[in-house]
Amino acid sequence: MKLVLVALFTAFYLLMAIRFFKVWWVFFKRDTDLSLNWTYISIAVLTLASASWPVVVPFAYLELLAKVQRNAAEFEVEASETETSELEEKAEPKNFVSPVEL
Repeated sequence: MKLVLVALFTAFYLLMAIRFFKVWWVFFKRDTDLSLNWTYISIAVLTLASASWPVVVPFAYLELLAKVQRNAAEFEVEASETETSELEEKAEPKNFVSPVEL
């Protein structure tokens, strides 16, 4: 039974490592501005990150989550500023002539 579990975990680990490598390889191939030395270094980092995906993926997820939360907070601030300016415009139109001026 233990041997079956070890085999399943190993198969899962290898399948996920291959999958991450393929996905990250697509992003790597999009970057055409790398010199030959940086290409070799990038491939080494890509291989290392794929092999250590159980550590890399959670940290990448946490970073992505923090980025989404920052963007959401900025969006809320922009939305509230827009809402406030729209309310001010509705309250008193720009070309408003007061009865006193007439």
